[in-house]
Amino acid sequence: ETAHTHTHRRISQNYTRLSPAGLIDPALIGPYPCRRTNTQTQEIIEHKMINKFKRKLENGLVTLGPFVGYPSPAIVELMGWMEFDFVIIDCEHGPMDFETTENMIRASELSDTTAIIRIGLNQQQHIQRYLDAGAKGVMIPLVNTKNQAESVVDAVKYPPIGKRGVFGNRTSKFGLIETSDAIKKSNDEIFVSVQIETLEAVKNQEEIINFHILRILLEKLIFAENGPKGSQKP
Repeated sequence: ETAHTHTHRRISQNYTRLSPAGLIDPALIGPYPCRRTNTQTQEIIEHKMINKFKRKLENGLVTLGPFVGYPSPAIVELMGWMEFDFVIIDCEHGPMDFETTENMIRASELSDTTAIIRIGLNQQQHIQRYLDAGAKGVMIPLVNTKNQAESVVDAVKYPPIGKRGVFGNRTSKFGLIETSDAIKKSNDEIFVSVQIETLEAVKNQEEIINFHILRILLEKLIFAENGPKGSQKP
């Protein structure tokens, strides 16, 4: 037996147990020493759910990130390896569909950058699909009034802050996180931004901005008093 085959067999035994003849014996398969414990899995999930970009903003730090207007998970992944804090995936002008966008979000998670989706339609059912795919932030263009800004927050945030519907998918790590904890974590971590782009919006900018400031303060107050269970209150 050469050194190479000996090493190969030793590595293989980390995943399966071999019979004396060197063949895989179904009766001897497992347990796998390389499997994570539940505690390790929870630690990984907790780390993945943190929005590092938002934390930097809250601490007054400068953040940098590009727009990506092409349906390419590879470009998004590369932006993360180049250590950009965030990537804005432009679904307002870009040709990305929902499935491609979800894969671009996965690519951002792989290289540890924050995926923010620019969404052209300010409609709850439309915005929710990107959030359910795992986006950690949204940018909504052409917000002209306080009511339109309120619609954005309602779509992004779960009750009691907003009106987002609950669905056990990537945001709850497919059920590995308790629903109440997933709701609180999402409300804490999702970044919300709107674009003031028209003369009407400029005239209404103070009430749009003040509305967002008040909602942020309300959000912090609710969870400071009630914790995760507060998400269940009307």
